[in-house]
Amino acid sequence: MESDSVFNRAHALVFRLIDERRVNALRLDHTDGLYDPYAYFDALQRRFAVHEQDKKQSPDDEARPLPLLVEKILGKDEALSPAWPVDGTTGYDFTSLVEGLFVNPEAEAALTAAYRTHTGDQATFAEHVHHSKHHVLAHSLVSEINMLAARLQRIAMDNRSYRDFTLLSLTRALVEVAAAFPVYRTYLRDTNERQERDERLIRTAVRLARRRSPALSPSIFEFVERQLLGQPTPSGVETDRRAFALPFQQLTGPIMAKAVEDTAFYRYTRLICLNEVGGQPARFGVEPLAFHAQNEARAQNWPFSLVTTSTHDTKRGEDAAARIAVLSEVPRLWTATARALRELSADGETDIAAPEPAQLYGLFQAIVGSWPFGWDGRDGKQEFVARMQTYALKAAREAKQRTSWLNPDAEYEAGVSAFIERAFANDAFVEQLREFCDKIAPYAASNALAQCLLRFCAPGVPDTYQGAELWHQCLVDPDNRRPVDFERRRRLLAELRGRLADRRGLARDLLDRYADGAVKLFVTHLALAARKDRPELFLRGDYTALPGVNHVVAFTRGFEAERLVCAVPRLAYTLTRGEKPWAVGDAWGELTLDVRHGGTYLNVFTGARLSLGEKVRLSELFAEFPLALLLREDGA
Repeated sequence: MESDSVFNRAHALVFRLIDERRVNALRLDHTDGLYDPYAYFDALQRRFAVHEQDKKQSPDDEARPLPLLVEKILGKDEALSPAWPVDGTTGYDFTSLVEGLFVNPEAEAALTAAYRTHTGDQATFAEHVHHSKHHVLAHSLVSEINMLAARLQRIAMDNRSYRDFTLLSLTRALVEVAAAFPVYRTYLRDTNERQERDERLIRTAVRLARRRSPALSPSIFEFVERQLLGQPTPSGVETDRRAFALPFQQLTGPIMAKAVEDTAFYRYTRLICLNEVGGQPARFGVEPLAFHAQNEARAQNWPFSLVTTSTHDTKRGEDAAARIAVLSEVPRLWTATARALRELSADGETDIAAPEPAQLYGLFQAIVGSWPFGWDGRDGKQEFVARMQTYALKAAREAKQRTSWLNPDAEYEAGVSAFIERAFANDAFVEQLREFCDKIAPYAASNALAQCLLRFCAPGVPDTYQGAELWHQCLVDPDNRRPVDFERRRRLLAELRGRLADRRGLARDLLDRYADGAVKLFVTHLALAARKDRPELFLRGDYTALPGVNHVVAFTRGFEAERLVCAVPRLAYTLTRGEKPWAVGDAWGELTLDVRHGGTYLNVFTGARLSLGEKVRLSELFAEFPLALLLREDGA
């Protein structure tokens, strides 16, 4: 992309579609693999700045005529650079945050203990990541690390202070530095401008690598650090960033992706809804304050950023994750259920290889997440079993412990598939699953509907993955690439539209039949209709968190005279003690919400008109539906 001719030819079709107004924004995946991401983004913007001004000689360099949304996996405490000429990310930061809202942080100790008991795995997630990085560097990316080490040795040979370093010692040091990197990559450029954040990250990685490698000379790490920072050598020779530092940056991203998303996520299976692209499995749940803080920042800095809960790359569909999150509200019940499933699946023959303990524990969670709402475990069982076998095969290969993509163990893989087949042939195993899934199903649906509405109302542009208009309980690809029944969705949408005159009755009916997913389509349709009716409010509105109780997440947004209030339940099983199917009506008791802005509001989902003071009883707000999207009508 650094070559103008390559850049123009590679983008010829895209440019034509944009020029013809058939495309009005670009989503850019894998941009961390570019040599200089900033230069690439800038080249796109300059091309269209010139185009928009009819190729005048002095285009406005500050203009961003083309909305660019970039795939960027942000690490802990990492933020998208405000210097980039882009409009935000593709939304993985939102995914991990909103899904974490429905994980009960108080269950961390209990579920960690259960995980260790079931699997024998005592390692932390950070330890799994470190080991996985070494595995990836020793197998998948060995040629890339060797190339960089050879380049580093040539640089050392040109300086008498470093020429005694061997290729082996340089390779070992480089592997340790790469394994210690805390983020996907840094963004140093050809210029000598100071970039304090990146320099700090490099120094941190080198310091960690040095601490983990007492057998290597500290001078080797000093040399590596100087090269990564582009600092002068002791002899006064200025280092060339292009020779080593910039190519190194292109490698740390793939290392992180392959080690974390494609390895550690499948080895550490404590609660797999936390193991999501952009997620941090070591962080057990997200408090509402953190969710609100990110929304406020997005409203101020990145209002056009995508917000999503499922993509082609997520490890499981949004509604599978929503059900798995309920396990954190029933840790004792889940621990007993997982034990029973393990015993029932092992019942009978013993000559069939079971999955590794952590793989089996993760597989049970995947089955629970994927178990269709309202399913009896009989009709369509073979199709479901085949999906679980495909998932188990992929999970085992990604974990790279007993089999892998590079070195598949056909006998072990056949044993895992046979194990799943035999388990589902056991009626007691299937019945145990059905009973457990039925018990938590309404609360899983509550989680799913809540995160669906938050996606449509939070600052940013909502991205709905194909098929996710109804329950989306798929697993990682290829499961999430299956054909979508669009005809069924059209039919259900037509039915909903035909009944909107009686929204109260429709809402009650949809809750009663929630298993078919039409209630999610109802939320999706009405939320999008509200966005279409008041685009500036949803796109440019400010954001204020509404203080409330532990079991509600609420905020208000305003633009000029327009205002909305969005409120959803959180940890609904805990709130209702598992005794009510939905967090509606008297489940809320005397609890109130401070909406701060009184007036007359329309409840989008029930059609009710509410005259609100500054406070509203939650039993009134959720009287007939477990979500609330209120639009102020009087312009007060």
